[in-house]
Amino acid sequence: MTVDTTTMLDQIKKALNSKIITDSEFSHELINVLDDGRHQVKINCFNEFLKEELSVIINDDCIALLPFGNAHVAKIMAKNNRGESVKLFGYFPEENLRSEDELNYIDGICKTLTAGATEETFGAYD
Repeated sequence: MTVDTTTMLDQIKKALNSKIITDSEFSHELINVLDDGRHQVKINCFNEFLKEELSVIINDDCIALLPFGNAHVAKIMAKNNRGESVKLFGYFPEENLRSEDELNYIDGICKTLTAGATEETFGAYD
């Protein structure tokens, strides 16, 4: 199967830029198209606590979600600009977070990258 990555990239850019996804400032870039058609997109946000840019690649086993009440707790294995792993914990308040609900998913990722707690600060109020 031949994949026209230029057309797919245009579709991704249109989807990401056509709707308000999140209040968080972020940038994105297409990394890869998997054999099953899913896209790996790198999302970058400035983390307000660590004072540095962090990124994560979606569809790369870097994001774990655990149902919690009517929401989800997230663990994201992000990377900083030096390539070091940073484990972040966040909260996705959406009641019905599903794989087809990409806007809420991306919003939760951006909020976690921006303001998520690191393992050292998880549960602290400092």
